[in-house]
Amino acid sequence: MPFIAYANTIRHHRLLLHDYQQRWDYHNTNSPKNSHTPTASWPYIDIPTTHEDYSTLCAELTYCRRSNSHSDSNSSSSYCDDLQFRIATFLLQNTSSPKAQRDGYEMMKELAEKKHHPDGMCSYAQCLNQGLILSSNSSSSPSSLSSSNTTTTINILEANPKLATSWWKMAIDAHEHIQSMYEFAAALYCGEGVPEDESQAVHYWRRAAECGHASAAYMLGDCLLDGVGTKRDRGE
Repeated sequence: MPFIAYANTIRHHRLLLHDYQQRWDYHNTNSPKNSHTPTASWPYIDIPTTHEDYSTLCAELTYCRRSNSHSDSNSSSSYCDDLQFRIATFLLQNTSSPKAQRDGYEMMKELAEKKHHPDGMCSYAQCLNQGLILSSNSSSSPSSLSSSNTTTTINILEANPKLATSWWKMAIDAHEHIQSMYEFAAALYCGEGVPEDESQAVHYWRRAAECGHASAAYMLGDCLLDGVGTKRDRGE
């Protein structure tokens, strides 16, 4: 009976596989282990989705910085940093122009290096881990006898997984940043930027899962199910 129930559960989730892939918005790679996390899973805060919202946040950030220059309040400074993070995230996730992408990256880099903003440190590391590459398609001239598309690739930032993992580790050590725990565990699991260490990957996924991170809990359960990096324990 337990085996039949287990088989039925697997069959149920296989039927939902396409839906899961759409929700997670996976970026497939040629590697059997892909550390790139779903783009829609994080950050959890409200990110602007329209250029009108973006413009409103920019105006709010300008006012916030101006007001904060006359105040010593840490909470006010933190609020300004949160606004900058939301703006930078919009530029990185919802724009396709090289200038906008570069501006978003520079804002995130400032948050990480100068402000030590926890979410900023994690997102900056994500940029470093994946790099920033834009591709655009353009059609040949209508007067041409044959119609063809050409792809232009613009490399804004070279991927640097080793530096990325160091930033995730700093965010964990300084802020107990949960998403960084998940990202660092994925890097350890894949050996991307750090030596592959499945037991340490399980350790950080467990820490993140205990803080309520759903994806980390899933990966921890998967490792426990197969006995990867830890003793096999289907009960846990």
